[in-house]
Amino acid sequence: MQTEPAIHPTAIVHPTATIHPDAHVGAFAFIGAGAVVGASTIVEPHGMVGRNTTLANNNIVKSYALVGGDPQVYGYDGEEVFLHVGNGNVFYPHTNISRGSVNGGGTTTVGNNNYFLHCSHIGHDVVIGNNVTLGGYSGVSGHAHIDDGATLGGHVGIHQYLRVGKLAMVSYTRITKDVAPYTTATPHKGYSTALNIVGLRRNAMDSKTISALKVALRIYMDKNLTLAEVRQHIANLEQIPEIQEFSNFISQDSKRSYGR
Repeated sequence: MQTEPAIHPTAIVHPTATIHPDAHVGAFAFIGAGAVVGASTIVEPHGMVGRNTTLANNNIVKSYALVGGDPQVYGYDGEEVFLHVGNGNVFYPHTNISRGSVNGGGTTTVGNNNYFLHCSHIGHDVVIGNNVTLGGYSGVSGHAHIDDGATLGGHVGIHQYLRVGKLAMVSYTRITKDVAPYTTATPHKGYSTALNIVGLRRNAMDSKTISALKVALRIYMDKNLTLAEVRQHIANLEQIPEIQEFSNFISQDSKRSYGR
């Protein structure tokens, strides 16, 4: 039996916000104008959901997290910009997720089943996939893309417009170049240096797939090859799904540069 009200009487909920009957909004929480809080989503005491922010189902906004804050860009003047969040995400205390910016398309997007640990930050117009983890005090600057299953350790800094590929692992470093799928980026390097073997095994990849990715990474890191030659050599490999993912990533234009 429910022992406390779905919306605590001390919560501040804008009249234009929509709260699902199965959602819970705790004491002194704040829900902004035009916000949508989906089924079984919990906004803990003192949690904040900014305006024009949509939270789907089964999300948890911990105390003192701000999900849907104003974009931190010069010249922002209250324009209608948005944050869309999928299902099953957890936003730990003092996390800050910004809405989009006018010049960046207007929308920040977060997928499903992501964990944003304490004091992590997602900038304006960022795209976060599914099953991503951001460690404490990590930050993702505006317009960056973080693909499915990527893990950013504590105190990681991601430069604007960068891409971090699927199942990549970044540990305690500043990233200024794209991080290829299935790889690790380690301190003092800031770009792909090896396969994320631990992550691949945790995701049940077999030895044949891992061996194929080792070959792809070796080609990718070969400084004697141009990027066009790298793309061609990897395209000539057996096109299992993981090699296709790697190939698609390096076939896209990079707004920063490839980490190789």
